[in-house]
Amino acid sequence: MQIEQGFIENHSFAPASFDMVILWDVIEHLLDPLDALCRLRSLLKPGGALLLNFRDIDTWQARSPASMLLICVAACIFTPCCAPPCIQAR
Repeated sequence: MQIEQGFIENHSFAPASFDMVILWDVIEHLLDPLDALCRLRSLLKPGGALLLNFRDIDTWQARSPASMLLICVAACIFTPCCAPPCIQAR
């Protein structure tokens, strides 16, 4: 398995280069998550998967005082009903 780490805006990968792209607690820190997701989608091979995890601010855990610091450093905040539309399978 080859693992790549870096910034999506600075990549030099050809379209359809990856079987899987993983963003784990990343998307909420991006200034333009929709743009990043669209760029990532173009990097996936047909049938490829985008594994995405983000903090759901509708949970009791996210509303706890300990989580408030994490929410304050996030550029975007999501709930399942308002996640970016390009996450949807097409």
